Amino acid sequence: MSSIISLNGDWDFIWDGANEGLHNRWFVTVPNDVKSIEVPYVWERKHEKTEQVAFYFKKFAVDEKENAKRIFIRFENISAHASVWLNGTHIGSHFGGHSPFSLDASKGVKVGEENLLCVRVSSVNSYGKVDISRTTDDDENSRFAIVEELPVGLPWKQYPYAGIIGNVELILGDKAFISQCNVVPDPDLERINVDLQFNNPRNFSADLLFAVSNPQGETFAISKNVRLDKENHNQRFQFEFKDIQWWSPESPNTYKLEVCLNGSFSVIRNFGFRKFDCIEGDFYFNDKIVKIKGIVYNQHEQAGGLWTDDLKKARQDLKNIKELGFNFVKSGGTPFSTEILEICDELGILVFQEMPIHNQKASNQGLEKARLVIKEVIENTKSHPCIAAWVLGSENGTLMLENGNKLLSSVDELDQAHPVFSNLNSVYVDNRQNFSEDSGKVMGITTNNRILLHSSHRLQLRTHISQTMSLFLTQYGNKEFEELEIPDLTFGSSKLHEEYETFVDEIQDKILVSLKNNSLLYKVNKTATKLKGLRAENNRKALQRLYRGINAFIKTGHGKDIWATTEDFIEEINKASLEGKLDQISAIQSNPRVSGFFLDQWADYGVNLAGLTDEFRSSKGFEDFIEEITLDNKVLISALERYVKPKSKMIFNLALLNEARYEKCQASVKLLDTKGKKIDSKTIKATPETSLTVLGETTLKSPPKIGDYILRVELHHEKELIYQKDEPIICLEEPEYDFAPSVCFLDEAENTRQAKKLIFGDEPIVFTSSLSSWNDDILNSLALAVKEGKTLVISDVNDEDVEAFNSCIDFGMEINAHDSSGSFGVSAHFYTDKDLAKVAQTDGFMGNMAAAIIPSMSMTEMEGAKVFARSVNIEDDKLTDGVDIQSVKLDAGKIVFCQYNLFDNVENNVLAELLFAHLIKKICK
Repeated sequence: MSSIISLNGDWDFIWDGANEGLHNRWFVTVPNDVKSIEVPYVWERKHEKTEQVAFYFKKFAVDEKENAKRIFIRFENISAHASVWLNGTHIGSHFGGHSPFSLDASKGVKVGEENLLCVRVSSVNSYGKVDISRTTDDDENSRFAIVEELPVGLPWKQYPYAGIIGNVELILGDKAFISQCNVVPDPDLERINVDLQFNNPRNFSADLLFAVSNPQGETFAISKNVRLDKENHNQRFQFEFKDIQWWSPESPNTYKLEVCLNGSFSVIRNFGFRKFDCIEGDFYFNDKIVKIKGIVYNQHEQAGGLWTDDLKKARQDLKNIKELGFNFVKSGGTPFSTEILEICDELGILVFQEMPIHNQKASNQGLEKARLVIKEVIENTKSHPCIAAWVLGSENGTLMLENGNKLLSSVDELDQAHPVFSNLNSVYVDNRQNFSEDSGKVMGITTNNRILLHSSHRLQLRTHISQTMSLFLTQYGNKEFEELEIPDLTFGSSKLHEEYETFVDEIQDKILVSLKNNSLLYKVNKTATKLKGLRAENNRKALQRLYRGINAFIKTGHGKDIWATTEDFIEEINKASLEGKLDQISAIQSNPRVSGFFLDQWADYGVNLAGLTDEFRSSKGFEDFIEEITLDNKVLISALERYVKPKSKMIFNLALLNEARYEKCQASVKLLDTKGKKIDSKTIKATPETSLTVLGETTLKSPPKIGDYILRVELHHEKELIYQKDEPIICLEEPEYDFAPSVCFLDEAENTRQAKKLIFGDEPIVFTSSLSSWNDDILNSLALAVKEGKTLVISDVNDEDVEAFNSCIDFGMEINAHDSSGSFGVSAHFYTDKDLAKVAQTDGFMGNMAAAIIPSMSMTEMEGAKVFARSVNIEDDKLTDGVDIQSVKLDAGKIVFCQYNLFDNVENNVLAELLFAHLIKKICK
């Protein structure tokens, strides 16, 4: 009779920092100074400082009465590398803490005697290397591998964990037992294929009992006798069903299969009937197109190692994700464990199961390890109905760029029931002038469809999204709009701007978009001190420094006249961050080219505060935002300018998101005053045939006079209101241009001669928004004119302008600038000049309404400068002060540096017009 005996519990343990264990043959004789520990045993949960290598020892006996013919030792998880000896003989090694593995101990176990099991576990050392091959005191030079070239996963790189982190079992087998079982449902033919792998002698007659329980708990059983001709035989069995119950997020109907080999233990697998595929970039679930609304989620925290043993905590976490409206999760750079997948099966959450090769660098050794890890993960988890797709690497790691086709083919041999992505997010664009495009593929099921290039994109965008940027996102990647101009110079690199048409032409089908959250701060300072765990101290101190910096910024710094308390500042900056992200998502969801989005990230980690919850999964209070971005049925509004002129036009775009496939829908927009009186409205009737219907450009009359207004968007289905959202609108006064005779606009000059004539003309103010376009002769002339008493206004300052200014010796000063877009954190821009604040009808803070003019760069405050507007940028644990408008004297004249995007918007944005006019008037005075 086969049985399984747990080897958990008391083990002996010793560090081997000096690498004595192999030389002194500890695997034969246990050293004297070991200590007793409890397995599973994660180093980082028990020790503030760890070594790279440790030895584990376990003594056990096998009773002769067991009459075991086949004996295996099964390890659930060991991280990162394990070498195993039994009674002094090496019986195997294994790399990777993501899957179980078993080692044959049949020849090594001494039945009726004491046996010594020794496990050498190695982790990363201070040089970023892992000991992955050492089993003797030899191979000293070849045993290390660079961790960046190994499939360890993103969370492990953030917080490495090591040890025997899962259960250890002794499998005492009779003549035969089942070593592997996978269930492959075929819902179209209403049947399942059951693939069994046996551990057996040749010509063994096996009596098998298959018992299937349906979602209601009703059990049906069938017996089969099969002859296993080959040793360690593999065989497929097929069973037909009637009236199958589909598995879906709404109804996660899960079946259970129990297979028992007579005289052995049972093997149990859960499965469900469902279909998921990717065809020409669209995702199909149970034969219907589904828009992905996903969140990146992982099981890691800095308190030490994986926390999957706290399944109650994980279940609540995933339940919250489901209830808030996300329909997919991506496993965040490493695969989910079996326990987490079982929870997703039960709750009805679809999973993109990511292999631990996130951004992995290429090497022959790393490729070999990656193949083995991928095989183990797929074979161990593919029966779960929640698995939607496999993800082989992401973020343009060289391993996938060089070996993507090879690994796709190897997955195709292992599993043909799930789509496979290689190099997810192969296109990367951010608002720091970074852009990369590499091959990213997705292999579907029914058509074996391969999207050769650009199947998934990561966009790391600034905090504030302007009207023109929103419009661009609604058409991003669309071949019908190849001539669409990229409105933000910091979006991607010059290569993207210059070759955008070519880039778009290479996008073969629809795209999946990943978005990074901007930073979302804790509401109170005390939360930052809650980080705990043996390796959390540095992060806790860093966050404390950040919050001390924020407190000082509010109480005694530049923010003291804008925000009364730190809490007020955090509330306002979080609001701006969420409003900007909502604008991004609304624009992307309005894009017919986009098949869905994943949002990074569910929880904070370390000093990265981009999570929707804190690191310990406590709510930050953003549920309203989450529910808005995950709604199935709503009117999407994009390219909306929230500052308007009186008696003009408001032009914006509308689209209908209709996951429920309502046949008769009516979208309406109403412009209301603060008392609810209607200024103008428009109603659009639609009979949508797909989940997304682009309603197109919509025009309303703007208010007749200045003041606050509301743009109300509604969606009705058969006269029932199913969605409503209000957008704030501010109507500003028309600017007066009575300052014009005082200003010469240098950028109107067509050559050097004309430019010099303007510079030394009668106007006291010289204005340019493209300083870097002028040659050295003009720059020197500008410096001379300022020294003689003129005022130079340099607007829309960018990197090239900074370089040009600093290269001109005649100016006699140097300026410095830094990123303040908030694309890798969050930014806040505010007026310190009350007159300018009054123009924008604000207390000083420039929220998302002012996105059109908010700059991507801020300057360092210059000595003796008069400052009109400032910024603060927060990225991880760093707070950086900046200046957006400042004036400095130069001999008899002065120079005004303006970071705001005023001049480029002065013809189509009323706020830009007003601020430009008032700024020039203030300079004139």
